[in-house]
Order: sequence, then structure tokens, then C-alpha cells
Amino acid sequence: MAADGNNLSITCQDNEDVQCQISQEIGPLISCSGGCQITLDIISSECSNNGTATIQTDDFYTFTINGNIINGDALTQFDLFVDGISQGTYN
Repeated sequence: MAADGNNLSITCQDNEDVQCQISQEIGPLISCSGGCQITLDIISSECSNNGTATIQTDDFYTFTINGNIINGDALTQFDLFVDGISQGTYN
């Protein structure tokens, strides 16, 4: 299907009972060439009290993040920044 920005209607139909069918709209089908596109999914976040239930200043969060890239470099590595500060390079 051409990546022309249009939507498609996909239909699956029983070959004997044409009334038995389902359709679903897909799109818009945008081009995946050209500029780099990154998506991020926050899979989970967890707050830790660092073993000290009454001291709030040592609490921290751990995040599980899934990143996907289209038209990036061949290694598909990400540099992660939090508030502009590098946290490292991840695959």
C-alpha cells in the first residue's frame, strides 16, 4: 500500500458467507522515508523510598522506557537526556 497519507479500509470476509465479515480502518499511511521519527513508550515507573520510609529526600524513580526509531542510524542507539543532562547511550 502506498504511503500517500490516505486511510485504508481492510475487510476480511468468509468466502462462503459474505455476510460474515469485519472491516477496520488503518491510517493515515504516512511516509517513513526522510526525517528521523522516534516514538517513546513509558512501560513502567516505580518510586522507591530507598529503604527509608520517613526520609523524603532520598526517594527516587526508576523508569522502563521503550524507544523506536524510523530512519535513524543503523545501530538504533539512543542518547537519553533528563532535564538536558545525559543519562547515557542505550540500545
